[in-house]
Amino acid sequence: MRSVLVPLAALLTAAGLAACDQASTPTAGAAPATTGAATATATTAAAAVAGGDPCALITADDAKQILGAKEVSPGKRYDLDNNASCLFKSVYVPGTLITSITVGYYPKLSTTADLKTLVDQGVDLSDGKQPAKRLNGLGDEAYFVPGLGEVFLLKGGRVYATLANMKGDPEATVTKAAKLLVSHL
Repeated sequence: MRSVLVPLAALLTAAGLAACDQASTPTAGAAPATTGAATATATTAAAAVAGGDPCALITADDAKQILGAKEVSPGKRYDLDNNASCLFKSVYVPGTLITSITVGYYPKLSTTADLKTLVDQGVDLSDGKQPAKRLNGLGDEAYFVPGLGEVFLLKGGRVYATLANMKGDPEATVTKAAKLLVSHL
């Protein structure tokens, strides 16, 4: 019997977290501020990622770059049944839409088979007519699931995901987020 792994998009939607709303407030699990020497920041981020903090997978500056936003709210951590994620949202400016990027990982998933099962379930949950697209040069193995607007990737024995809430086609945005995420691992 195949286990149900549920993609990040489905979990966030079910939890009501994928919708754009007012700016988030920082939590105890929020990413550390990016001050001090670059080496110290990189060391701190690497330690936080190794310790399982999803808000350390990308920085607030990364989120600004990914979303094309002047400012983003501090990352807000969400721990759900089978994944840990961090949501970064653009700060509302009158006349603009709030966009967001979510990055996360699945602590119990660690193999290519796990990744493929998650991708297959993502395709099944979204539009089964749009197959997953393999992305080369991103982690050990990676896929974009068009119906979810989500990238799933395997790197170093852990499965990660990036998800964008935005107007238009999210493929370039979530792929950019995944590349930045991998650069911090």
